[in-house]
Amino acid sequence: MAAPLAVQPTTRRQPLQHHTRHRLRKDLTLQGLLTWMRRLFADEARLPALVWTLIGMNGVTAAVRFMVLPFTTIYLSRVTHLSPGAVGTIVGLGAVGTIIFGLFGGHWADRAGRKAGILLGAGIDALAMVGMAFARQPWEFALCSLFLGVAWAIQGPAFQALLTDLVPLELRTRVFGYEYWAVNVGAAVGPLVGVTLGAGRSGAMFLLVAAASLAVGFVALKWLPAGRPAGGGADAGGGADAGADGGAGSRGGGGADEDAGGVPSFREALALLARDGLLRAFAIAGAFSMMCYSQIETNLARHLSLTVPHGDALFARVLSANAMTVILAQPLLGRLAERRGPFAGMVLGESLYAVASLGFLLAGAHPTWWLATMVLFTIGEVLLAPTQQGIVSAIAPERLRGTYFAAMNLGFALAHGAGPALGGLAYAWSGAAGLFVGMAAAAALAALVCVGVAGRVRGLGRAAESGAGEPAAGAAAAEGGTRAGAGAAAAEGGSGAR
Repeated sequence: MAAPLAVQPTTRRQPLQHHTRHRLRKDLTLQGLLTWMRRLFADEARLPALVWTLIGMNGVTAAVRFMVLPFTTIYLSRVTHLSPGAVGTIVGLGAVGTIIFGLFGGHWADRAGRKAGILLGAGIDALAMVGMAFARQPWEFALCSLFLGVAWAIQGPAFQALLTDLVPLELRTRVFGYEYWAVNVGAAVGPLVGVTLGAGRSGAMFLLVAAASLAVGFVALKWLPAGRPAGGGADAGGGADAGADGGAGSRGGGGADEDAGGVPSFREALALLARDGLLRAFAIAGAFSMMCYSQIETNLARHLSLTVPHGDALFARVLSANAMTVILAQPLLGRLAERRGPFAGMVLGESLYAVASLGFLLAGAHPTWWLATMVLFTIGEVLLAPTQQGIVSAIAPERLRGTYFAAMNLGFALAHGAGPALGGLAYAWSGAAGLFVGMAAAAALAALVCVGVAGRVRGLGRAAESGAGEPAAGAAAAEGGTRAGAGAAAAEGGSGAR
């Protein structure tokens, strides 16, 4: 009897001990995962809540706009009975409005403040959308389209400058990546909802976009601080212009054309832009990059429809691959680009553009090849888009951030308009080889310019490392401080946070 009594407790405890060890391992794994996530997003946790509000608002607004705008040409054709060329001209007037009023809009955000810029842009956008809903004559649609471009010219730079004001230098590329991701999610979801709701058949859908613009205005009115960012005139030098030939090294200097807050007049701001060698080089690189990118939705679509069986269906799949790659890859690749530095990210992105462009040339009629090459091209896009905005935020003087972003947007708009025309000429001259080799050449030239700029502004790409413990201009402004922005350190040419 003694032996069973001695063995019985041990037999009962073994399953209990095994179960306890299993639960302990599981708890430790879950705890480790949560700890890892807290460390991974520790930097994001210290950002103001307003930053996430703005990013979410931009994503929702993008979803609503893409419910309607892709079907605008269909709606105009049904209402006006104009030719496709005339409808395209009306829609293209939006880009004209952005180009003409772009620099004015950015400078307005610097002079009157980010809140005033977002409010004015949202108001014009809402009025233009209401006009689109009730317009019936071609000239009415043309006028509304023009004002839609004006609205973006005012609102876009104000929004970009506001994010720069609120976010420390070392986190700006990451935050612009989140904003880029949110917009792309909206752009992917919006058209699907638009088709379901019958966009393109009724002008009432434009009223939905107008309501979204009014919601943006309400958020700006309710939560955004009025006036210009704190320390607007204290940023003596402002951007990372050291080492840039002909850079605007005297950005902080006062002048007769400056207002009481230290923001130059429009004429003086244009002169400063013209003298900034770093901005000029970056604008050239951005223009070449946009010329390459602009072929995707224009001449590449035409090439597929003319040379590949069921080319239209394949193009739709290619665009879907682009959208899905952005949504899935951005959270991971954004941090990779951040570690390597913005200029390294740009060079890698442009290189992928060039390789993918040659891949398009070799794809022939193989759908798998086209999809794989588009994924490669999109990885380059994911690396480039937030990095470009991050660099502009670093080189811009604090008092001219809106103007600098407007200059960047203007360069992209001009290249986006000229790119399809130049690509079409190359395609007419030598077919697919002319188009895709031209795309690769444009991307390669952009990469070479970035390499040259990176050599003159060493250390800007390591801003996250050297500025990690130091609050930047945006954070100081949000707390009511008077510090100059982290961009001012770039003008010193030191080994710190440039």
